[in-house]
Amino acid sequence: MECIKIFKLEGRINYMIKGVLAKAIFIVFFLIIFIQSVCSLNQSGSVVSEIEVPNSPPYLLKPIPNQSWAAGTYLINAFDLDDYFFDPEGYSLNYSYSDVDNITVEIDSSNNVSFYPDLNFTGIRSIVFYASDGEHNASSNIVYLNVGVDNEPPQWSSPQKSKSTIYQNSYVNFTTTWTDNFGLKSYVFSINQGSWVNYSGTFSGLVNVSEYRIQISAPAGSVVRWMFCAYDTSDNLNCTDVQNFSVSARPVPTPPSGGAGGPSYAGEEYGGALGFLTKKKTKKFSVNVNSFKVFLKQGATTTRVLEITNIGNTNLSFNLSINGLEDFVVLSDYNFTILPGEKKKIIVDFNIPEDVFPGQYFGEIVVNSSEVVKIPVVLTINYLDLEFEVNVSIPEKYKRVKPGSLIKANIKIKSLKDISDTNLTLYIALKDFYGNIYDSSRENFLFSSSLDLERNLSIPKNVRAGEYLFYARVSNDKTMVIDCDFFEVGTRLRFAAFLKSSFVFVLILFLSFFAIILVARYRREKEKERILNLYIMLNELKKLIAEGRFDEAAELYIRIKTLYKEPPPRSILENKEELKNEIKKLADQLSEKEASKKVESEAGESEKKEAETPLHDDKKTLVKKGKPSKKIENSASIKESDKNKKKIASKIKKEDVKKGKIEKL
Repeated sequence: MECIKIFKLEGRINYMIKGVLAKAIFIVFFLIIFIQSVCSLNQSGSVVSEIEVPNSPPYLLKPIPNQSWAAGTYLINAFDLDDYFFDPEGYSLNYSYSDVDNITVEIDSSNNVSFYPDLNFTGIRSIVFYASDGEHNASSNIVYLNVGVDNEPPQWSSPQKSKSTIYQNSYVNFTTTWTDNFGLKSYVFSINQGSWVNYSGTFSGLVNVSEYRIQISAPAGSVVRWMFCAYDTSDNLNCTDVQNFSVSARPVPTPPSGGAGGPSYAGEEYGGALGFLTKKKTKKFSVNVNSFKVFLKQGATTTRVLEITNIGNTNLSFNLSINGLEDFVVLSDYNFTILPGEKKKIIVDFNIPEDVFPGQYFGEIVVNSSEVVKIPVVLTINYLDLEFEVNVSIPEKYKRVKPGSLIKANIKIKSLKDISDTNLTLYIALKDFYGNIYDSSRENFLFSSSLDLERNLSIPKNVRAGEYLFYARVSNDKTMVIDCDFFEVGTRLRFAAFLKSSFVFVLILFLSFFAIILVARYRREKEKERILNLYIMLNELKKLIAEGRFDEAAELYIRIKTLYKEPPPRSILENKEELKNEIKKLADQLSEKEASKKVESEAGESEKKEAETPLHDDKKTLVKKGKPSKKIENSASIKESDKNKKKIASKIKKEDVKKGKIEKL
C-alpha cells in the first residue's frame, strides 16, 4: 500500500511539472511572434515608434511700455526685446517690427531697440514688434512712440534718509521719488561732509526712485548737506532742495566694573561701546592680529592675512562675519573647523570701488566659536587723483601717553601739482578704533606748496587704556585728503588689578623669595654648627697634645682634616712616627703662642698702670721747658718694646693663618 501511494504522488508531481513547462513554452512562443510582428510593422511604416511633440509658439511675457523723447534727439537702447518675449523650447528668436512713418527703428545684435526720428519731426506714432522661432510667430502690444518738444524737467518729491539719529560712521540710505512726462534717464547724489562730492546712478520710466547708500564720515556736531538731481530723456535737469542734518554724538556709557562680561576683541576684552581695550587672552584659540589698519585710494585693492590657532585640546568650529564694512571686505572662508594645535589662514581682501566717498571707515571682523573675538578694522580711503598729500606722524615720546595728557602730532602738507594759493580746511580729531571722537578742532589757512604744522589734542581723564589714532583731514572745494597715526594710552598701575591679573606670577615670585631665605638661613645654621664642632674638636686636640697623648691626638687630627675635606698627605698617613712628629711640632707652636700671649698680657697691664699715673702733666711741663725726664724716656722705651712684641705676635698669627685653621691654634 505504501508503495502504491508513493507511485501515485510521483505521478501527480510529474503531471504538474509537464503542465508548467507547457505554459512556459506557450508564453515564450507568443512573445517571439509578437516581437516579430511589431518589427515588421515598423519596417513597413504602418506603425510610428516615436511620439512627435508639436512646437509651441513664443509668447509675450509683459507689455512693452510706450516711449517718449524730445524732438531733435535719438532714443538709444530704449529696451531689450529679450526681456519681453520668451520661447518655451528655448529656441533663439528673430525679431521684426511693423512699418512706422518718420521714425527709423534699429534692433542690434543684442536685441536692443533704438529709435531715430526724422529731423524736426514731432508727433505720435505706433509700432508692433514680432518674435519668431522659425515656425511660429508672436506679436507684442501696440507701442506708442511720442516724439515732441520736452521742456519740462523731472519732478521730485519725498526726499528722505533712512535714520533719524545719525552718528559718525553710520550707514544711511538717501532716497527721492521722481516723475517725468517723457521718461527718466539718470540721477546724481551730492553730499557735503566737508566738501561737495557727487555720485551718479541710472533709472528709467515715468516714475522712479533715486537711491544712494553711504557711510557718514563727518564728526559729531558737524552739519551734513545733501541733495539729488535727475535728468530726463531730453536731458532736462532738476534738483531737490538742499537737505541737511546734524551728526549726533554717541552716548558715552559707564565703563563696566571689573572688566568682565563683554565680548573679546582680538584676544582682548572689550570694555564698552567706546572701544576701550584691556588685555584678556582667549582660552581656546588665538588670532595673530589685534586690528587691521588699511590705507587705500579709490579703486585700489590690498590683501591681509588673518591666522587663527586652536590652542585648546578639542576641535573648534568657526563662523566669521564682517560688521560695518561689508561693501569693502571679503574673506576667503567663513565657516570651517580647526583641529587642536592646528592653524587656519584666512585671506582678507580689501576692495575699494572707484566711486566710494573718500574718508575713514570703521568696522570689525567677528570670529565666532567657543568665544567671540572682534577684530577692529580701520579703513582710510583717499581720492585716486590727489592735488596734495598729508602725512601725520606722532613723535616717539608721545607714542604712549597717560589719560588726561596732551597728544602732539606733526602734520606735513605737500602739493603734488602746480597749483596756485588755495584756502584749505584742516580738521583733526582724536578717535578710537570704532570711530568715536574724544577731541577735535578745525581751522582754515592759505596753502601754496608745502606746510609743516604741529598740533595737539587733549586726551580725556576717564579714557580707558588702549590704542587710538590721531586723524587729520585737509580739504578745499575740489578735493580732500586724509591721514592718521596711531598711539597708545596707558593707565597708572593699579595694584589690585595687577595682583588680580598677575596672581600666579606674584605667588611664584613670593614662594621663590621665601625659599631663597630658607636656604640661606639653613646654610648659615649649618655653618655655625660646623664651626662649633670644629671648635670643640680643636679644643680636644689641644687637650690631648697638652697631656702628651700624641697617638690619640694624631687620630683626631686625621679625623678633623678628613671631615673638613682637607685630608693629610698619604705619606704622613702611612708613617705614623712622622705624624707624631708633626703633632709635637704643633705642640711646640702652641707653647710659643702661649708664651707670646703671656708677654702681651704683661705688657697690657704695664700700660694700664702707666695710664693711671699723673705722668701726662709732668710730661707736658718738661716738654715745654725742653728737659724731658728720665722717667719719660723709660716709658717711651717700654712702649717701643711693646710695639715690637705686637709686631711679632701679628707676624705669628699671619703665618698661622696661612697654614690653615688647625695651625691657628
